[in-house]
Amino acid sequence: MKVRKLRLLVFRKSSLKTSLLIFLLILLASLLLFGGLKWLNKPVQIDESNQGQTVNVGPGGTLELSLPSNPSTGYTWLYVYPIDNDILTEVDHYFQSTSKALGASGKECWIFEAVGDGSSTISLKYCRPWEKAPPEKTFEVKIIVGSI
Repeated sequence: MKVRKLRLLVFRKSSLKTSLLIFLLILLASLLLFGGLKWLNKPVQIDESNQGQTVNVGPGGTLELSLPSNPSTGYTWLYVYPIDNDILTEVDHYFQSTSKALGASGKECWIFEAVGDGSSTISLKYCRPWEKAPPEKTFEVKIIVGSI
């Protein structure tokens, strides 16, 4: 009789563990299906302090780049050479002023989406496009998406 009760107790504990495991798997699948785990893939934010570095971005992740700028002076950030669109895609590019004053400085911002595994370099120069002079500043960062 004691052996039977012991077996029943072990079976109930095992059944409870199995039920809990099934519940957790269903919950995880639901979160993945409905995008509830997006917070795990937070945007990677970089700025001029990342000059010359290598930055990792998860597959399908977002990269946000911001660099100081003042377009009212004629200066703007331009690509030195194109990014690899099989790895990174530019989703948005805009200027964000630090003040409401006319001609105020601020920052140029880019949003990139990691669309494929591999590496790509973002290489920019801060210049007046019509001048032949060397750029005022340069910025370069290597982006690795996934595991290479």
